[in-house]
Amino acid sequence: MKRLLTLIPLILILILTVSCTSQKNITKKDQLEDTILKKIQSYTLNELNYLLFVESPAAANKKITLFLPYSVDNMNIKKISLIQDNEQVTNKTTVNSPNILDNKLYFTLNEFVPSFNKAKLTLDNGKTVTINTGQYNLQKYVSQENVPENKLKFLDSGNFQNKLGKLTYSAQFKYKEKSAEQDVDIILPDDLISLRKTIDFKQVSVSDTLATFKLGLSFPKSEFTKLHVDSLTFEVLWFQKYSDKNAVILIGSIPVTLNDYQ
Repeated sequence: MKRLLTLIPLILILILTVSCTSQKNITKKDQLEDTILKKIQSYTLNELNYLLFVESPAAANKKITLFLPYSVDNMNIKKISLIQDNEQVTNKTTVNSPNILDNKLYFTLNEFVPSFNKAKLTLDNGKTVTINTGQYNLQKYVSQENVPENKLKFLDSGNFQNKLGKLTYSAQFKYKEKSAEQDVDIILPDDLISLRKTIDFKQVSVSDTLATFKLGLSFPKSEFTKLHVDSLTFEVLWFQKYSDKNAVILIGSIPVTLNDYQ
């Protein structure tokens, strides 16, 4: 009994020591996380993005990838709300990858919004952080998605080149039945039209199974200075027409940066 009474204080001391150590570790972890959150919240991105939001009878959503200029480990994202300046524009989003992987955050926008430049991230521990995303401008495109299967074109390959701001985007499509006329066209974001210097779109080759189309664009370097941005990314929507029907067959993303002019 005496031995037991002697051991009890030692056990209590050990429990208190372990408890205090664990509490200190938790506090240090929280402090480190708070420091990281403050740091990523301070970043400003001079980027401009023009996206196309497709609305069809089957769906109305948009998968978006946020490219971040910093590396964050073990930060689990539970919820994303989008903000334009200081006003929340939507919280109707789905987090596709809770962890930030390779400086990228993947989510789906479940309703159309015209723009956003910030994202409020809610972590799995309840903490929140608002990050700058760069300016995103979206444009809605309504697609019927009703081209018959035997008439529909499918992407076979794509190629993108950028030489000092002169962009060339080639896409090759395969099909079961050859069309008698050119039935592929493109949509560029309206806000982008005033920025580009030239535009050229044409069908460059055709066979019984494949057709290749080429889009040419050029941007003057002065636009980046005028817009106060370091990079500009825009989407090109390729769609197919058949009689009174249409379908989206490709959405391609094209990045242009100031470094491309060197």
